[in-house]
Amino acid sequence: MPVQIGLFGGCFDPPHKGHLAVAEAALRSAELDQILVMPAAVASGGKRTIIAPPADRMNMCTRCFRSEPRCVISDLEAHRDVRIPTVVTVERLLRQTSRNDRVTLIIGADKLLSLPHWERAEDLFRLCDILVCPRNGVDIPVHIDSLRALGARIRVLEVAEVPGESNRIQQSIRRYELPKELDLSVAAYIAENWLYLDPHIQEAEHLMSPKRWKHTLGVRHEAVRLACIHGINPLEAALAATLHDSAKCLPFDTMLQYAQEDGIKDPTFLSSPAMLHGPVGAYIARTRFGVTQENVLNAIIYHTVGRARMTPLEMCIFVADATEPGREQYPGLKRLRKLSERSLEAAVLLSLNLTHQYVIASGKSFNPISEQTAGWVRPLVPEDLLPLTNAALP
Repeated sequence: MPVQIGLFGGCFDPPHKGHLAVAEAALRSAELDQILVMPAAVASGGKRTIIAPPADRMNMCTRCFRSEPRCVISDLEAHRDVRIPTVVTVERLLRQTSRNDRVTLIIGADKLLSLPHWERAEDLFRLCDILVCPRNGVDIPVHIDSLRALGARIRVLEVAEVPGESNRIQQSIRRYELPKELDLSVAAYIAENWLYLDPHIQEAEHLMSPKRWKHTLGVRHEAVRLACIHGINPLEAALAATLHDSAKCLPFDTMLQYAQEDGIKDPTFLSSPAMLHGPVGAYIARTRFGVTQENVLNAIIYHTVGRARMTPLEMCIFVADATEPGREQYPGLKRLRKLSERSLEAAVLLSLNLTHQYVIASGKSFNPISEQTAGWVRPLVPEDLLPLTNAALP
């Protein structure tokens, strides 16, 4: 029995829900048995530069198409240094299949005008069928007849308007906005691996010791994970996490100087480097790295002490800082990690209670900002989880 194979190539930079919609429509209307999703090494026609490395685009495709088991991610083109003519890819694919298997090439309607000029176009038309995905502004019937006259076995894909366009999605990501066309797991991968985002932000590494940067990457990983669980923008979570400790390794005198420049006068913050590095980190984020999002800056300021009326993003960074994978074990950490997946409010309260217990046992006083935070968040904790916030539990 011959297998009907769809070949779906492209940059997938990044893959989005529109790509999945095309694949699902092709499987349905063209009666394909499977589709090979094949990220390209080089953009066709030299129209633009591919941003994400091949391995990352492969990983994103795996996440984007995971709901459709008949979509198989192929690396046949992704790891080559130069663009391979499509006809060569089809020939290689046919050599790997049974003699009677058939290949259907899935392309966008924007490719129709150039299709007759593709390398060895006549061989391509002989070797495979062509399925065209409609695109806004492209008059498909104008091109179909001339292509069929050249021997192309071509038909139009029956699909509703396809959501998403990679360039526009990239632009949204650069603004730390979460495009609705982007699968959440793909957005999480982008956030954690810092794809399409301002590379200048990564220079925060140079402000930290290697150990502190390793911790920062751990916080970013955990913040993105918690953001996805609790409906928070993972791109903003990644930004806040990357810069949350940007002042941590500064000398205290330098912190105090920055605090004076920024007008920070709260005596609780000015009392020690452990308290002050949050507000000074926000100052650095704003003045050196151009961060303007108020919720991100507040997440950096309060990631150590918390505050009343914390936003979900602030709680996410607060908890991720305490639970990141590299944290050395301390009493209550295992319970805190489990609780963070159920309720950020409960996790914040437990973390504050654990810190309170440690500080009092050390003969010190608990800071008033954290006391206010605990009083604010306690009524917000689900009643069934409140007992688990008791620091005295084993």
